Amino acid sequence: MGASLSLVPLIDYFARREFLAAGLRPHSVTLPYPDGGSTG
Repeated sequence: MGASLSLVPLIDYFARREFLAAGLRPHSVTLPYPDGGSTG
């Protein structure tokens, strides 16, 4: 069952790499935080 949990950081890692490669900011595409997150 731990395999599923270990896939989360991997997916997030590759996702960030793709965002960086595209010149986008991972923070602006992450899940909505309590402070908003859409301020940028």
